[in-house]
Amino acid sequence: MNYSLSEIAQIVGGKLTGKDNLIENIIFDSRNIFNKYNSLFIAIKGDMFDGHNFIESMIDKDIKSFIVDTKFNITQQEEIGYIEVDNTLDALQKLAKYHRAQLPYQITAITGSNGKSIIKEWIYQILTEYTVFRSPMSYNSQLGVALSLLMTTGDEDMAIIEAGISKKEEMKRLWEMIQPDIVIFTTLGEAHSENFTSLEEKLNEKLELIKDCKKIIYNSDNELITKEIENRIQKENRFSWGTNKNSDIIINRSEEYDIEFSYQNESYYISLPTNDIASRENIMHVISFAALIGADLSKICKRAEKIHPVAMRLELISGIGGAKIINDSYNSDYNSLGVALSYMRSISTGAEKIVIISDILQSGRENDTLYDDVAKLLNESKASKVIAIGEKVGNGILKKFNGSVEKYSSTDEFIRNIKKEEYNNKTVLIKGSRVFEFEKISALLEDKQHSTVMEVNIDALLHNYRYYKSKIAPTTKTVAMVKAMSYGSGSYEIALTLQNSGINYLAVAYIDEGVTLRQKGIHLPIITLNSNPKDYDVMIENRLEPEIYSIYSLNLFIESCNRLGIEHYPIHLKMDTGMHRMGFEENKLDELKSILDNNKAVRVSSIFSHFSCSDTPSQDDETRKQIALYEVMSKKLMQEGTIRHICNSAGTERFPEAHFDMVRLGLGLYGISAIDSSKLENVNSLHTRILQIKEIKKGDYVGYNMRSIAEKDMKIATLSIGYADGFNRKFGCGKWSLKIGTKHAPTIGNISMDTCSIDITGINAQEGDRVSVFTSSKELVEMADIIGTIPYEILTSISTRIKRIYIRK
Repeated sequence: MNYSLSEIAQIVGGKLTGKDNLIENIIFDSRNIFNKYNSLFIAIKGDMFDGHNFIESMIDKDIKSFIVDTKFNITQQEEIGYIEVDNTLDALQKLAKYHRAQLPYQITAITGSNGKSIIKEWIYQILTEYTVFRSPMSYNSQLGVALSLLMTTGDEDMAIIEAGISKKEEMKRLWEMIQPDIVIFTTLGEAHSENFTSLEEKLNEKLELIKDCKKIIYNSDNELITKEIENRIQKENRFSWGTNKNSDIIINRSEEYDIEFSYQNESYYISLPTNDIASRENIMHVISFAALIGADLSKICKRAEKIHPVAMRLELISGIGGAKIINDSYNSDYNSLGVALSYMRSISTGAEKIVIISDILQSGRENDTLYDDVAKLLNESKASKVIAIGEKVGNGILKKFNGSVEKYSSTDEFIRNIKKEEYNNKTVLIKGSRVFEFEKISALLEDKQHSTVMEVNIDALLHNYRYYKSKIAPTTKTVAMVKAMSYGSGSYEIALTLQNSGINYLAVAYIDEGVTLRQKGIHLPIITLNSNPKDYDVMIENRLEPEIYSIYSLNLFIESCNRLGIEHYPIHLKMDTGMHRMGFEENKLDELKSILDNNKAVRVSSIFSHFSCSDTPSQDDETRKQIALYEVMSKKLMQEGTIRHICNSAGTERFPEAHFDMVRLGLGLYGISAIDSSKLENVNSLHTRILQIKEIKKGDYVGYNMRSIAEKDMKIATLSIGYADGFNRKFGCGKWSLKIGTKHAPTIGNISMDTCSIDITGINAQEGDRVSVFTSSKELVEMADIIGTIPYEILTSISTRIKRIYIRK
């Protein structure tokens, strides 16, 4: 992309004020700036955020160009140029539409309920003789599609753009930008269906994308999709595959091969590395696309047999020696490198940054200009060292990169020479093209090797945070509960994410949790609940702010402050309004106020209390009684600058009159609401692996105490998870079913300490396959109900020996 601000103003119908800067990059997220030079910040307004609130901080970061709405005034500076428009998202989409019209090649769009990202990446993997631009990660929304189109240079052979919708009327806007020549329609399912009355309505909305396209690729075995497409599109514009003999590509039954098909009187065969229904459908869309553009299908089928899994995400993993490992080892291109480097910079908290990078393949650009730009990104990220693996990248960045460069011809050569201690306490980005097999490097540097993992979706966590922010006034502060490893999700990683997203306070249960956060670079105010007076000196040393709940604890804390010569140290007063656990009762307030008024050691940062039943509508009278009592008690103790808070997640949703100055967010951040979880996104999912598969006979038993005896011949799988990992013994003997793909496999026998068994009779599974314990908030609630507990306990019981992987899409 290469436009001046005056050109952009004309394209989008806006008014330019200030300097007519050159624009090469678009930024929409103030936290992710991977190239500030010649970048344009577009202040997008969403349901839960407003980019205009971050303009001043962007100016401080040397961003010079902006698109804002007409109601916003930027303080004029010499180098600043900005365009005023009625709607900033509309302006971005107009620019994307214009840019798309300049591209000299065909555009392919992929839509459907599942498989879009995988098909896009497999096309890129298989069509090696073409330079293919594909939208990064899952950039398929109203914003993502526009950004994807603006990343194209015009030097590619083709572009593949994802298109996803969740509401009516959205696809029309996507079509306006993409105007695709070819459309691949994947599947039709229930994903993102909450805003549609039926699958038919959802299908009709998605099919808005095929308007005026030259060809649509689809599975003719899906009767609903086929019927609607045939009603809309003439035969010469359709390209189908399936068992139907009228299909362009005809699937034949085969006992020897995973896929056997015929095309133009020729037969082809494929043995896939992953033989499941979804993979077979996805690869047939890829084959159909290759056939449509005239690729050699014999070569394509051979490449398909070596197809690699696709990880459309960044993974943050704890590394050896306190390292933070960002694993992005499955693909490498200039745009996704920028995203990954920006993320690395945001989570480094002062640690030295090392980038392990491979040659960038299929870029369609001259190596000199490509690697000059890569070096600029590396410099912008403040990386101190690059491990360059391949024939080109090391020499390519050497002239322009400011840090040190180590060069290796292959991944194996690097692994033979690796010195693991050099990565202690570093932030390490592993970013490579798939053929370099950088997953070997990631495995070497990871701290935990347990095959059971808790995946924590950072994007979902941020969505939930923005949801609760939308429920409160802009001036109302937020505190996030990160005690008990952030409800099992991981303390530091969650705290860092929230710190970077504007949370005002963090809260932990005990001093050790707060000290760990401080040691790892968290600088936000941290409230320490359940404060133990013997730890007060250590708390002060680590700038932790205590919950004060009694006259005894207050006097001891004042003594610590006086001994250390400290004045006006922030404390948080806990009021007992009905829970009858910790906290001041009303009859102690006069004595409390007298002590506070007659010392300079402490200042009251906040006064708070705790609801006992804000998630139980039948007890709302008690909740309102607590609010009224809290109002009376807190007013007696207010000092200048003191803030008040009583609402937890449920209270934030249900009692807006009690928001006061701040709300506390706990389980709601992690996707579970006692009110309405449909507005939240699931954050945590737990997955394990099959260790061994066995055939057992009728009458055989499984596990300790012969609790399960086979009533027929069965196939069972032993999994790498047990009650020591947090999978409760009460889930044994069929009480819970785990998932292999979409198939449910009930437990069989007792849960052991380190393993358990499931019944996989009739399920196509292999040793090493991934098995899901839970993948949604709904399943967490169901698990809790089965064993008579609450979701909190399920999450906080997940053992620390289980590896946490933090993912961003």
